[in-house]
Amino acid sequence: KVQDAYFMGSIAFEKLTMDFGFEKVIEAYKTFYGGKSWGDSFKKTFGISTSDFYEKMADIISSNSWVA
Repeated sequence: KVQDAYFMGSIAFEKLTMDFGFEKVIEAYKTFYGGKSWGDSFKKTFGISTSDFYEKMADIISSNSWVA
């Protein structure tokens, strides 16, 4: 469902911002829009692959650990 994608995207944004800071998240977008693939931009900016990040996100979502 579309609303699920937006929900998961917002959690991912929050996680990246908490772990790396807002400036790093913006840097990833700038690198991506500068012509690199999303995976390359992500790895260059955050130092982890998108696959590794998606695994972390799956754990967060399945454990409901985003709930304060």
